[in-house]
Amino acid sequence: MDEDPIDFSALDPRRNSARFEQMVQTVVIGARPPAAGLPPLLFELIAWGRSAVAVAALLALAAWLPSLGSRGLGDANGPLMAGTDPVELVSSWAMTDDVPPEIDLVQAMGGLYAH
Repeated sequence: MDEDPIDFSALDPRRNSARFEQMVQTVVIGARPPAAGLPPLLFELIAWGRSAVAVAALLALAAWLPSLGSRGLGDANGPLMAGTDPVELVSSWAMTDDVPPEIDLVQAMGGLYAH
């Protein structure tokens, strides 16, 4: 077995000092934060925020559109049966200031206990 010494001269920074200094400066510039302007993280947060608002608006629109189709502009039902939702029913009575005398408000709101 031949015991030749390993040549480490290619790794010596003194061999080509200009190239070594250029590599050091490249690493230092890459590690230094940008001096002026907003940090890149802030730009990313703004972009994600805009996307989140757009997605939330689309979800709200998607949730709202079916309710437009279920009710027309001129609702044919009178204030007695304005809707199936108890809150909507009682609020329609309050808006028209016309509560039918034969209606029990506790029963209209769904009873005393939730079923």
